Amino acid sequence: MGPIELWHWAGSAFSSGEHVILAAALAFQLPAPRIQAEDPGLQVWSTNYVLHTAHEVDEGDGHAVLAPGNQPFPADDPVHLSARDWCQAALQGSARVVRQDGSVLTITYATAEETAVDCGPPLGHARWRTQGRVRFGHSVGPWGDGVRGLHLVPYRTLATDPTQIPTGSLVYVPSARGVRLQTSEGEIVHDGWFFAADVGGAIRGLHIDTFTGSERRVGLPQVTNTANETVDAYVVRDEALARALLRLHE
Repeated sequence: MGPIELWHWAGSAFSSGEHVILAAALAFQLPAPRIQAEDPGLQVWSTNYVLHTAHEVDEGDGHAVLAPGNQPFPADDPVHLSARDWCQAALQGSARVVRQDGSVLTITYATAEETAVDCGPPLGHARWRTQGRVRFGHSVGPWGDGVRGLHLVPYRTLATDPTQIPTGSLVYVPSARGVRLQTSEGEIVHDGWFFAADVGGAIRGLHIDTFTGSERRVGLPQVTNTANETVDAYVVRDEALARALLRLHE
């Protein structure tokens, strides 16, 4: 199913230029599109993922964070984490590591190799054992990195199956519009717009994964955690809005 192309924005909120759209995107104040009854939509369900906060431990008490090629990471001052923090970083795809000297290092998924840690026990289920294959690198974005050099943005970024929702797509979820959310940056009232900037090994079909910053428990209606509970979503083609949300992720 292709994206909707015939959208009409209410009012003239964007008439003064793209900087107005970007400002509205930053403030979660983008206007709603007019959805017609005949507009094609998707039935999606969502999990959510976060930037995990991990704490460095002594070498003898944990597992080394590894870069590609099984190299200790960072090379000049390797980090060691408990099995739980190591595996949570791998599961979420990124982590903010609080080092013993008080400094902070943000690490992100780089690639997968052979298993370094059995993540089944610390994550509570055998299906997560393969998370121990993850290798890490430095995050460029403050919240972690997605794909194609894009950064994660809380409450904007989606991880999707690109065969269903291609990377770079605008996604509008009507049920998210008007939802009040308490975040680490304060309260926001969501405008319903998201951007596909990430993928995930467990994201298949019309399953999306919503990045929620540091908040694990959120009130977004699409985060049902079950394929049996879906919400409406629309893939939208709007070049100006796409550029604005792309800039947020760069």
